[in-house]
Amino acid sequence: MTRSFAITIILASLFAFSGARGQRPADDAISAAVYYADQALVLSTKHGTAVVKFTSTKDGDKLGAHYHYRFVSAEGKETSGEGDVYENYKRPNQQPAAGPIVDLGSKTVVEAGETKLRWSRGSDQSGWIYYVPEEMTVQIANTDSFEKLELRRFKK
Repeated sequence: MTRSFAITIILASLFAFSGARGQRPADDAISAAVYYADQALVLSTKHGTAVVKFTSTKDGDKLGAHYHYRFVSAEGKETSGEGDVYENYKRPNQQPAAGPIVDLGSKTVVEAGETKLRWSRGSDQSGWIYYVPEEMTVQIANTDSFEKLELRRFKK
């Protein structure tokens, strides 16, 4: 993937993002890399705290990640689950500079309980996240601590 194609995908994702609860318009978002092999993310908002860990996936043209999460709401209710995020883009004529990118059905929002986070693919081993620091605190933990992290410690 060329650099201009990757930048266009990131910008398209940022401008398209408006539906996740608790997020401001994308121009306020901060980006950060996440490495699937050894990083879990702890996401804290006024709605609760989640820990999320990713694994890389590929389903046909859909390049993305599978994730598991644990979430504790502000009221103390704990839930867990999993989901997928992926990019499925195509350029007309498959040429790097030939016109707009067509989204063939991407899913780029991580949903972990009441916490939502924009994601984009970086490589098979990593991705990018986008968040507004005034509304969400993002901390990094080792994936080995995913099950044992006491999420109430991170409450905002």
